[in-house]
Formats: sequence, structure tokens, C-alpha cells
Amino acid sequence: AWGTIRVADETFRVEAAPAYHDHNWGRFRWADDFAWEWAFGHAQSPSEPGCVVFGRLTDRACARVLSKVLMLWWQGRQVRTFRGGDVEVELEGELREEGAAPVPGIARLLLPEVPVGVPASIRVRARTGSDDLRVEFRARTTHRVVTPEDGNPVGYRVLHEGFGEATASGRAAGRSVRLRGPASVEVLRHG
Repeated sequence: AWGTIRVADETFRVEAAPAYHDHNWGRFRWADDFAWEWAFGHAQSPSEPGCVVFGRLTDRACARVLSKVLMLWWQGRQVRTFRGGDVEVELEGELREEGAAPVPGIARLLLPEVPVGVPASIRVRARTGSDDLRVEFRARTTHRVVTPEDGNPVGYRVLHEGFGEATASGRAAGRSVRLRGPASVEVLRHG
């Protein structure tokens, strides 16, 4: 990523920073029957040009898995996608940051004091054919992002975010994969 960030009277220049652009296609009807866990991690070192993205969509009660995916990017290109039964997921522990300020700050007026827990660890193993990739996303801190509901001028949803480290190892897309670096985890649950 390249660009300029302005905060109050300060300006920060960003050049060749590792980045991921999360883009949701379409509109969400937040009252629909879904929830999710999502995670992203990229290599800390430019000599490891990889990143991984995990997503699991479930029903609102988290009782039925609707889809699972683990994707591997290498040198800026998506090189492998694992789906469905090729992806095993294990959630461990829970982080809750009581009283953590939401984004935007004014949203504090809307939120209950106890946030939803973000998994402390999401372990993903994806296997098919000769590919076998293991990824772990470990969150250390959390916060909440408040987003408006489409079509409801007073409705909102809370995305529970965690930040920490990702590690990946194994073999995929004809290459040996080993990476360690920053990670982001996102959880959507309906109250």
C-alpha cells in the first residue's frame, strides 16, 4: 500500500507497506440468517511474499456451517483456494476487552458493556491432493467496529475485531509455505 494518512494536524506517508483490502460485494441484510468468522494474516518479512485469508459463514445460531474457505496469496497473486470439506477449523479460547472503546467513539452510547468474544486462536488445516496447509491466527487485543444496517436508518451491527499474529506452514500450489506476521480476526454474531 502507498499513500498519505492525516490524523488531526499530523501527516504520515506510507510506502510499500504490506496491506490487504477487504471488499464486501453487495449489500447485507443484517436480519438474515448468518454469522461469520474471518481472519487475515500476512508475512512480516518481504522475503516471504505470502498471505492467507480464512472465512467461515454459519447460520445465525452458529449451528450450521454454510461455507468455509482458506486462500493463499503469493507475490500478490491468489495461488490456492481450499473450500468446504477440504477445510477443518478449530476455535480455542475467547478474548473480551471489557470497556474497549468502539469505532466510531460515539457508538459507545449504543453498545452493551460486554462485547462478544473473539477467538483467542483459530486453527485451520486445509488438505486436498498433495496440498496440506496449516494456519493459526492468534489474537492478543480486541475492539469493536459499529456499522450501520442497510435500509434501516437507526439499525446497526457490531463487528468484533482481534489483532495478533498468524503463522502458516505446509505445502500448497506447488510450493513450500512458511510465514509469520500480523493478523486480523473478525467475528459477527447477532444479539
